[in-house]
Amino acid sequence: MIKHFFITTTIFIFCISCSETNIDPQAVQDNLTDIMRTVTFESDIMAINEKHCIACHRGNTPDGGLLLTNFQQVLNSYRNGTSITRIENGTMPPAQKPRLTPQEIQLVLKWQEDGFLETE
Repeated sequence: MIKHFFITTTIFIFCISCSETNIDPQAVQDNLTDIMRTVTFESDIMAINEKHCIACHRGNTPDGGLLLTNFQQVLNSYRNGTSITRIENGTMPPAQKPRLTPQEIQLVLKWQEDGFLETE
């Protein structure tokens, strides 16, 4: 709860300090909504996985021997810390692939915080 308050306050202060710039208020509201709601695999993480991970981590010879084609496989990778660590330190996805946006990273971390739920 304190973490959510801190994040919300930080975003609010940032928005106020940048009020002279072209910040989209709707985008700020959307980010605040993402912070406050429960994140689930079905509603959030599956799309991130399909966008950034599944191309290399499927089939008979997935990169690194890591399959990420279903909830249980993704859950195991995130629960043991492998995926989260690599996403945070920038080693995954590989440099030539599109990186997760700050919002996507925030959703992944929130999913961890919320207990790696599959559905609501």
